Amino acid sequence: MNQNKKFSDHVEERFEKEGWRMSAGVRNLSLVLEEATQFLSQKEIAILLQKEEKEMDYTTIYRILRKLESVGLVHEVDQKWHRECEPQNPLHGHFLICEETGFTEEIYLDYFDAIAKQLSKEKGFLLKRVKMAFFGKSDPKRRP
Repeated sequence: MNQNKKFSDHVEERFEKEGWRMSAGVRNLSLVLEEATQFLSQKEIAILLQKEEKEMDYTTIYRILRKLESVGLVHEVDQKWHRECEPQNPLHGHFLICEETGFTEEIYLDYFDAIAKQLSKEKGFLLKRVKMAFFGKSDPKRRP
């Protein structure tokens, strides 16, 4: 993500561009995602919002997450959500996820341009985006 812009800034910018209303709920949910270092379920998001005394029902959370996903600002993997770290790169979205702790790290795999070109050439398929998650166990000594 651009070091000068926070995730919530990207959300506000994208909502304005789409002509969507930037409600307090969107703002609050964006701040929860901005601080998250792991994928969160709707229930976990609701609990975090409740702790901040900014309760929101599951349906509203789901609708906001789907809007954010439609403009490439969040990813869903196994019914859990995470903010997009680099919203300007639509082919980005690859994660290492520790199954024990939920610790999530977004990684960049630079060979998707080559795959996209090959798919276009061989199959006439225009690759729009790729999302991949690698599940395993992280070594706590190697975390930044």
